[in-house]
Formats: sequence, structure tokens, C-alpha cells
Amino acid sequence: MSRTIVRLAGEGRTVGAGSNVITYKLVSGETDGAFSVLERVVPAHFESPPEPHTNTREDWTVYVLEGTLVFQLEAREVSAPAGSLIFVPRGVFFRWWNPSAESAKCLVIYAPGGFEDFFAEVTKATEDAARGPTDYARTLPTILRIQDKYGMRRRS
Repeated sequence: MSRTIVRLAGEGRTVGAGSNVITYKLVSGETDGAFSVLERVVPAHFESPPEPHTNTREDWTVYVLEGTLVFQLEAREVSAPAGSLIFVPRGVFFRWWNPSAESAKCLVIYAPGGFEDFFAEVTKATEDAARGPTDYARTLPTILRIQDKYGMRRRS
């Protein structure tokens, strides 16, 4: 890393459909591949794909900035209000969701970097779905193919 990077509030490239918004605060190419940092607005009642999955290439950490998110980490379920930090090492099966009628916001760090491209691909591949990526009746097969590309695995 040869330069200082400053991203102020509201800065960074944003992808997403509707209220499912991800802002790239730092990308892999800016950290020599070491990590990436994303800010994510999690819409009310958002749920990740229904089947627990794991990252095989990255560890990730989420810091909840606003609202409450719930995580299923293997057999454990954790409710994480604002101020909570969850570290998920590669190989741990997880799901997560926003149980509230209000949006939540979190900061997510992936190490090593590169996984940020997954979200851009999912957004582009599902842009025609009625509810965006979470229209799982229509989008799940596409999302699962993209998960495979990025080394994510589901329980067999």
C-alpha cells in the first residue's frame, strides 16, 4: 500500500437495487489485495439466501453501525445490535438477516480482499427481479452459481 486513502461519509462506489445498498469504502486493489471494506445498508426484513453457506477464501468481520442483525453461525444464533462485532472465519457456515421493520447499517471487512466483486455480480445478474437479489424464487439459482465462482460452499 503506497498511498493514504480517505473516503468521507457518502463517498465510495455504490451498487445495489432498491434499499439493498453496498458502498465500496476500500477495495482489494487499493490494499494490495490484503482486505476490502464495504458499508452496507440492510433493508428491513432482508435475509441472506436460505441455506447456510461458508466462504472458503476469505474471513469476514461485520460491525453493526445501526439497527440489529441476526446471525446463524453453525448451530448458534446471535442477535447483534448496533456496536456489535462478529468475526466469521472461512469454513464457518452462516446465514444472517435483519428481523426489523427498519433498515440496519453495517461495515463489513473481507480478508483477503476481492470478495467485493461478488456483490457487483449479484446486483447485475438480478437487476430484473421484482424485489432485486432477494426475490429468491427467481434469483437463487443465479446467486448460487455466482457463490460457486467465489468459492462459497453450501452444506451438502
